[in-house]
Amino acid sequence: MNDESSQDLTEQRLARDLRAAAGGMSIAPGSEVAVVANGRRRRQRRRQANAIMLVAATGIGTAFTIRQLARNGDSSFATDTLPTTESTAPVPDSAVPAPTTPIDSSAAPATTEAVFQPPATSVPGPTPPDEPSPAQIVDSNMVWNVVEPDSTEAVAFGDMRTAANGNSLPGVLLGTAPGRNDDYTPQMWRSNDGVTWTPVNVDPPFGGLGSVRFASDAVYTVGTAPGVAANHSNPLLFGTSHDDGATWDQLELPVDTNAGHDLPFVVKVSSTAMLYPLDNGGVVVWLYSGAQLDWPAIADQLGVQATDTLAAYSSRDGVLVPVDPNCVPSSARSMSTVPVFGVATTAPAQSDVGGCEQQLVGWDEIGVPQVAVDLAYGTAREFRVVGSDVTELAVPPGVVGGYGGSSQEPLFSTQDGTRWYRLGSDGVLVDATPPSGDGYPIGTSGETDFVQAAPDSGIFGGYSNTIGASTAGGPWAYSDWSGLVGDGRLAYVQMLGVTGAGVVEVMQVMPDAIAAQGGVSVSSGGYTASRATARSPLVITDDATGETVDLTRVWYGPDGVEITDADGNKVGTMDGPTFQSVLSDPSGGAGPEDILVAVSADGQHVSVESITQLLGVDVSDISSVPRISTAGNTTVIAVTLKERNADGVPRQLVLVGTPKA
Repeated sequence: MNDESSQDLTEQRLARDLRAAAGGMSIAPGSEVAVVANGRRRRQRRRQANAIMLVAATGIGTAFTIRQLARNGDSSFATDTLPTTESTAPVPDSAVPAPTTPIDSSAAPATTEAVFQPPATSVPGPTPPDEPSPAQIVDSNMVWNVVEPDSTEAVAFGDMRTAANGNSLPGVLLGTAPGRNDDYTPQMWRSNDGVTWTPVNVDPPFGGLGSVRFASDAVYTVGTAPGVAANHSNPLLFGTSHDDGATWDQLELPVDTNAGHDLPFVVKVSSTAMLYPLDNGGVVVWLYSGAQLDWPAIADQLGVQATDTLAAYSSRDGVLVPVDPNCVPSSARSMSTVPVFGVATTAPAQSDVGGCEQQLVGWDEIGVPQVAVDLAYGTAREFRVVGSDVTELAVPPGVVGGYGGSSQEPLFSTQDGTRWYRLGSDGVLVDATPPSGDGYPIGTSGETDFVQAAPDSGIFGGYSNTIGASTAGGPWAYSDWSGLVGDGRLAYVQMLGVTGAGVVEVMQVMPDAIAAQGGVSVSSGGYTASRATARSPLVITDDATGETVDLTRVWYGPDGVEITDADGNKVGTMDGPTFQSVLSDPSGGAGPEDILVAVSADGQHVSVESITQLLGVDVSDISSVPRISTAGNTTVIAVTLKERNADGVPRQLVLVGTPKA
C-alpha cells in the first residue's frame, strides 16, 4: 500500500475514532424495553419521530455519548452532548438487523425495527405534507477565498458540540492533539474565525473532555468519581471553572447514579448526564437512568425459554408469553426475523400467534417491583446549579428525553411524543410547540428553518437527499438534492450545516455503477430482485406470478431473506448473499469523481460548485472535509489534504465564503 493510501486510511480511521470517542452512541444497559417501545412509537408518528431524541432510550443513535467519566476503569455512567451537523454519520457497508419491538401497555401492534427505509410509495402510514420536488441549480451567490493556516493552528476533525453555540463562532471544539490529526490525544481548541485555532488546555477533574460545556463566562463538567463499584453509592459530581478549565470548584449533586442496582431482577443500572448552560450564569443538569433487567431470571419465573425476543414482547404492564410454553408457532413469521425494508411492518399483537395462544403476565405476578419496571423504561431528573446552590426541579410526568441540534434551543418530550417542553430562563420546563417539518432540524439562517428529511429508502436501496425549509413559520417545502450531481452519478453527504448563507452541504460524488451496466438483477428461490439505478428503489418480483412483492413483507430471517404474505406467513425464501449482492456498493468500488459544495438560502434553489476547482487541487489530493462552521456572515469549510507539511502535519486549506449580496 502506498503512503497516500495509508494516510487516507489514517484520516478515515481518525474520523471514526474521534467521533466515537467524542460523540459515541450509548444506550443505558437494560433500557432495551424503552428502546424498542420508543422505536414503535417513532414509526407511528413519523414527523415527531424524526425529531425526538429519547436519550434514556436511544436505540436509533440520536443521543451521542462520551464514556470517559471514570478514567481508570469501567463505569456505568456517561455524559451526553447532543448531535449537530458537525458529524454526519457515514453510510454503513452492510445492514445490521435491529432488535424487535414490544407491545405497549395499550396492547398496540407489535413491530420490528427496520434495517432499511423503503420508498414512501411502499410504506403505509404518514407521508410528508408535500412530496419533494427536484432542487433547481442556480448561479452561486458566494465569493470564496482560500486560506492556508499554519500547521500549528489547523484543526482537522473537531466536535463543535462542546461549544454552547453549535457550529457558530467564536466557539470551542474538541479535536485532536495540537497541530496533528493522526494523534489520538484529545485537545480543546478555540477560534474566532474557523481558520486559525488556539489550544485550550482544559483539565476536568472528572468526566473527561467529552463532558465539558463552555458558556459565556464559565466552563462546566459533570461526571462521577473513578473506580467506584456498581454496587456502591456513586454520587453525581459537578464542576465549574472560571479560568478555562485550569482550576475547578466542585459540588456533589444529591443523586446516586447507582441507585436501584440492588432491586430484584435488576442486573445493572446506567446513567447519562447532560449539561444545559442558562443565560443567567447557571446551568441545568439532566440525569437519565435506565436498568438492565435479568431476563433469564424472568424467563425462569414465567416457565418459558429465555430468548432474545422475550424483552421485545414486554410492556409496562407485563410480558406476553404463550399459554402453552411448549407450543411452537406454525407458519407464522419467526419472532427472530427483522424487516429488510420499511420503517416497520406492523402485525397485531393478537391473543393467538401462529396457533399459539398468548397471555399477558403482569410484573407483579412475576415478582418484579414497579420501581424496577419504571427504571427499565428510563427515568429523568433535573437539577439547577447556580454557584453553590443546587435545586432539584420537577420533571413533568412522562418526560424521559431531550431533543436539540445545532442552532436550536433544547426541547424535551414525553415518551409518547404528545407533549413538548423547552427550558425556561430559570431551567424549569415550560410548554412548547412541537418541532415542525418532516426531518431532523439542522439549523436556522435568518428567518428560515431547515431540516434534513429521512431518505426515501435506506442504506443502498435508492438514494434521495431531501432538505426541507420553512420561512417565518410558513409552510414547509421539500426538495430532493440527489439529482444535483447529474445522471449516472451519486452524491454522498459528507458534511451538512447551516450558516449565514443558508444550508450548506458538502457532497462526495461517486459513479453509479448500477446505471452504467444497465441495472442489476438476481434470482433465488422463485423471486427476482432488481434495480435500474442506484437512485431507484429495489424491486422484488414473484417469478411464478409476475407480481411485485410489497417490500414491507421482506424480512431477514435465520434461513435467508424471507417473503411473507399479508398475514405474516412465510411464502418464500431468497438466498441471503445472493439478495445482498443487489444492495452492494453501487459505486462499484470506484473512487470519488469530485467533491462539491452546495449552498441554498431557501432549500430549493441551490448553487453547486466544485471544491477541487475552488482549491485548485485534484480530488485524489483531498483526504477529508472535516468541518463546516460559520463566523458572522462567512461560511468556513476546512479541507484536509493527503500532502503533509515539513513537520509531518497534514496540509489544510480553508474555504471562506461570503455572500455577494
